[in-house]
Amino acid sequence: MRYLPQVMNRDRTSGEGKPATSCPICSRLRPLAEHLNEAAEFCLYLGNHAEYSDGESTRTVRTEVIGDWLRLAARLERVEINAWATEGDSAALYCGTVADRVDSDSKHFSAYSTALTRFIFVANALEETYRFIAHHHDQIPIPASGRKPKTPAVKAAALLDAGPVALAEHHGHVVSNHAILFDRYLDEHRETDEVLLCERGAPSHGLHMLRILRNHVAHGVFPLIPNPEFEGDFDRVTLLHLLNHSCRVGTLYVQAFVGAFNKGFKSNEYSDIEGAYGCEFERFLANCTPAYALSLHLTGPFRLATWMEDGLESQYRSPRV
Repeated sequence: MRYLPQVMNRDRTSGEGKPATSCPICSRLRPLAEHLNEAAEFCLYLGNHAEYSDGESTRTVRTEVIGDWLRLAARLERVEINAWATEGDSAALYCGTVADRVDSDSKHFSAYSTALTRFIFVANALEETYRFIAHHHDQIPIPASGRKPKTPAVKAAALLDAGPVALAEHHGHVVSNHAILFDRYLDEHRETDEVLLCERGAPSHGLHMLRILRNHVAHGVFPLIPNPEFEGDFDRVTLLHLLNHSCRVGTLYVQAFVGAFNKGFKSNEYSDIEGAYGCEFERFLANCTPAYALSLHLTGPFRLATWMEDGLESQYRSPRV
């Protein structure tokens, strides 16, 4: 099996942390954890719900739960893998070289497990978003073949391509960067023969890439590579980059869907702010609008996670007369 060559273009968003880039668009992106948390807060303040039926049972899907998955992903710092845990009592007798290998394995598989876990959390948020918008699937035109899409993910993709969903700002730029990583991944990971089910550059292009990657992770097809420090020329950097960047793209789609199909802000938290008095509350209400869904990923003077302290600080920063 061959694996991906090293990523040489560092002008692509790293997915984790602040994008290290000279690109004027990518440099406007929030660090990934901040982006995920901002989307989580938006889902909380929305406080919307919808009924979802899979044909056998019906349940209520809430935007707060979508936000909970994103918040978990945002708060995830590290999954700790301890390679020493299975080495046994004789580990104390290991020479320095073997001990270095065990330490290195711990770091390698901790980094890999962290990226995989974060991606799973975001994928769960996206799956719940599909259910939240399921009752809008009747807007999907019947294709010429007469076969309508069946799975929630493919239905959501068809809804995107049908036109009623506005995409997040600079969505196409982020997805085109992601496609470079994804194409390298598919080119090198030849165990599967995947079809995107859309035209490249279509609104659903990124969603189909995420659907394939999610299936690879869920079914154990995604490569669990050995430690490249000691075994072969495996490209850990590109695979971790792909997983982290997928979290960025997945959250952009969550933003687009909840932005297009919300019923306004219905949460108690938002209602309490509406009834409060003060410049910081007015600033919150002026910025936290449905339209803000499409720019949650971009840096700016307003941030849901710190709106109260930022609002108070802006008041006291006013120049003295």
